[in-house]
Amino acid sequence: MLFLLRFSNSTTSPIETYSILDRNNQPYSIIHSSYDFPYDIIDTTFDAIDFLLSKAGLLTRVSLFIGNNKELHQHYFKYNIESQNSFINSLNRIINKESFEFFEEKIKIGRFLMVYFYKNKCKKEFGELIKEFNYLLEDHDVSSKGLALEISIFGEETLVSILYKETLRKTLYKFDVKRLDFIGRTSMKVENSILISSLSNIEKNKIVYDPFCGTGSLLNIPAYFGCKVIGSDLNRKEFFGRNKLKGKIRTSLLGFNVFSNFKKFNLLGNVISFIACDINDSPITYADSIITDIPYGVRISAKNEAMFFIDSLFKLGQRILPNDGILSFFAPSFEIGQREDFRCINKIEEKTGTVLRSLYVYQKIN
Repeated sequence: MLFLLRFSNSTTSPIETYSILDRNNQPYSIIHSSYDFPYDIIDTTFDAIDFLLSKAGLLTRVSLFIGNNKELHQHYFKYNIESQNSFINSLNRIINKESFEFFEEKIKIGRFLMVYFYKNKCKKEFGELIKEFNYLLEDHDVSSKGLALEISIFGEETLVSILYKETLRKTLYKFDVKRLDFIGRTSMKVENSILISSLSNIEKNKIVYDPFCGTGSLLNIPAYFGCKVIGSDLNRKEFFGRNKLKGKIRTSLLGFNVFSNFKKFNLLGNVISFIACDINDSPITYADSIITDIPYGVRISAKNEAMFFIDSLFKLGQRILPNDGILSFFAPSFEIGQREDFRCINKIEEKTGTVLRSLYVYQKIN
């Protein structure tokens, strides 16, 4: 079955998607990958897509790919040629007009446009054509909004698909920094929190540890997915709000603490503890994954300062991670080199302002 995957961006979102599929041995092959627009067409199964939708946070929508405004894909020759021609003619009559008619939802992002026609709300003859694609769904539930034809215009290319299901993206964006009660000066944007969690093999009831946790925001996403989370930081003051509101500045607000966000989203049951300690003296003896963002002061400083923290992370990982455990961290972009007992499985560069940093993902192998 062919699926159209729409990504939130052209860089980290595809990496998240294919890492999840590969790591869990889900079958797929890439039929078409766009370099100009954030979408791919892949051949895979409903089970693989449903699994992906339960894990990925940077996908925006997933649809069953049908074809373009000239022909339907050869996968769908079951759809008789007369109906194909009728469908394509109806489609082109709509596309060729200056503005779409009868649509229920219209989304324009940059240079591409998506329009959705819902079966029960568009013109009768067009609704009947949409309904004929029911057999493609193989009795699977579709989007909560109902059966809908999706027309996507990417530059000169027009793609036709049936909307399958919404993704987790909107749900996970409730953890955006702007929506948190307790944030620090360096709280990470939610896209990076989603990415590091997705690449760190987090699963329900697994233990995830952040040894430079600050206000704890990086652990929100693992806790949402059912992980048991632990945070530690050398500076105990990071755990407690101490500032009054000044205009729009909400950093470390008085009356809130490191548990506040978990309480707000009913995730306190997944918090094991927050501890004030040095990473080299951490009392934690086991974790399935370590995820962290090294202290803000060394992100843009000399390499040897950053390496001190990175070396400490690898020592911690050697001590507490099981075989195949994951160590993921954001740090300045440079060559870290081979590490005993670990292999690098991902390095993703990101430029924020004038600073180039990377997300490094290592797997313990001994």
